[in-house]
This record gives sequence, structure tokens and C-alpha cells, in this order.
Amino acid sequence: MRKIDLQPYLILQHKSVDGKPLQFDVKDSLIELLFLEGTMPAKERLNREKLAQIIEAANGQILLEEADWTKLVGGLQYADMKGRHFNEFVRRVYEAPEITVRESE
Repeated sequence: MRKIDLQPYLILQHKSVDGKPLQFDVKDSLIELLFLEGTMPAKERLNREKLAQIIEAANGQILLEEADWTKLVGGLQYADMKGRHFNEFVRRVYEAPEITVRESE
């Protein structure tokens, strides 16, 4: 399992209209990664939609199976991420810590 931090983070290089730092929406960006890989079979698209709904419903952090995490990593290859503020997002995906999950007795 991989643990990804879903909390938004501040984009210090850019300010909003009222002068406050903008926030990077990690959850929405993760969901977008799921659908960047060009043409995919309809069944895979539906499976990824289920994963997108799980990400949307999560709060704070999410634990993903290795196969689901690999889909996000694959999406990074297609993402048009310009600017330094994307580095934190890429780090959260690529460097998501591996978590060992044990069944409770």
C-alpha cells in the first residue's frame, strides 16, 4: 500500500486576486492524473472512475494499492506540469511511502 497526503498546499510563487497565496488542490489533481493516459479501454476508464470517487471521498490521506498508485505514476508522464509549484505534487505521488497493512485479530 502507498500513503498519499491529500492536504492542499500553498503555491507561494502566485497570489490570488486578494493577495493571498493560492492553494494547490491535490485531490483534484490526482483524479486528473487517472485520465491522462490517452486512449484506454472502456472497462479501465470505469475502474479509474471508481478510484476517482474513492479519492474524492477521502480526507487527509489515502492508502492505495500498489496497482492504483502505479496508475497515478503513469499519469505523471502525460501531465503538462509547468512551474516549480508542481514539484511538491510530484514528490507526494512518486515518493508516497510504502505502508504495511496487517489484518487485525
